[in-house]
Formats: sequence, structure tokens, C-alpha cells
Amino acid sequence: MNKLELISILRQQADLSKQDAVAVIELFFDRMASALARGDRVEIRGLCSFYVKTYKDYIGRNPKTGEKVKIAPKKLPFFKAGKELKERVDISNPDKNWIVYLVRCADQSLYCGITNNLEKRLEAHNLGKGAKYTRYRIPVELLGTSAEMTKSEALKLELRIKRMPADRKRVEIGMTG
Repeated sequence: MNKLELISILRQQADLSKQDAVAVIELFFDRMASALARGDRVEIRGLCSFYVKTYKDYIGRNPKTGEKVKIAPKKLPFFKAGKELKERVDISNPDKNWIVYLVRCADQSLYCGITNNLEKRLEAHNLGKGAKYTRYRIPVELLGTSAEMTKSEALKLELRIKRMPADRKRVEIGMTG
């Protein structure tokens, strides 16, 4: 993705004019560059951080001649990927086996939870050995599940869903089944 593509996406998603989208992107990158120029750290939580690393002067070698050369001190910007970005990029991550599930209890209430073994978890709920909430509301019926994700992602989605009214829960989970 390049700057023009980012501007185009911002225009579509935020319903902005091209001029406004360009202004937002320019402001964003300008402020980041200014902060780094001052030696400040820039953090975009969950995505990445940028920081300036300072190098002292040292003696290096000319790669062509092998001659010793004095290298002046310098400052360089560095990028560090955040945990969530690393997890999204590494699709082979074996930790991406957690799902968020939604069940209807015997009293017609809904319960949302996470698991990495759905069959075992549903069995525990129906034996009265699952969550305290479902213990006295058995049997439970599976309404649906989310896509697989990391445990961290599943916990965040579960919390968001638990705070919603019942009628929005199925929509938010993006359920299958």
C-alpha cells in the first residue's frame, strides 16, 4: 500500500473529499516525522512504534579497498512491529486457534465465551462444569462461533460482545453456524 492508496481508502471510508483526505494523511505523516526529528518515540498501539536510535562514531572499513574509515555519529529511525501486527501477519501462528462462541441457555438468555476446544467446552457447559453463569441454566445450545484468532483477540472480542445488548451479539460476533 502506498500513500495514494491510503488517501483513496480514507476518502471512501470516511466520505471525505480528496483534498480533505490528502490533508489528513499529510498531517499524520508530517507530525510523525516532526516527532522523530525531535527524538520522540511514536507509538500506534497494537500496530507499531517508531523511534530514533543514536550511533556513536566508529571505525569502519571501505568495502572496496578494505581501508579503515572513520564513520561519523548518526541518528536513524527504527520501526518495531507491535504484537497485534505480528499476529495478523503470521497466519501460520499456531496460537490462532481460539474462537468466541455464543450459546442460548435453557432460560433463553445468551452466554458468550472463548475456547480453543469447542466440543469439550460445550460438553462442560452441559454437564454443569462450565462457567458459573451457565451452570444452572443447562442445557445450552450453540448459536454460532467467530473465526479463529489469537487468545488475546478472542478475549477482546468476548469483552466487547458481553457489553452489548442481546439483539446485537449475533451480528457482532460475525457468526458461522
